[in-house]
Amino acid sequence: MKKRLLFVLLLVFSMIMAACSGGSETSTEEESEGATESKPGVAKNELVIGLDADPPQLDPHMSSAAVDRQVFQSLFNKLIEIDENLEYVPELATD
Repeated sequence: MKKRLLFVLLLVFSMIMAACSGGSETSTEEESEGATESKPGVAKNELVIGLDADPPQLDPHMSSAAVDRQVFQSLFNKLIEIDENLEYVPELATD
């Protein structure tokens, strides 16, 4: 009975240790310095935007996620914009 209990405890302990190990996700100081340089395959005049998640759909009428709105602001223009003085500023609308 004691051998089974010891085996189970060792098994649980090894699973906990495996789950808690970070793998290679930790970054060193040398890697963080290299992160500011441009990566291969990305042009210096290219803007890369990170999102929280993939947008579920790109139909503005059916949108229900906040990440959709982040994408829409980059893709679509508005008819009018409201500036900091609460004045209407035309974007696509001309009159």
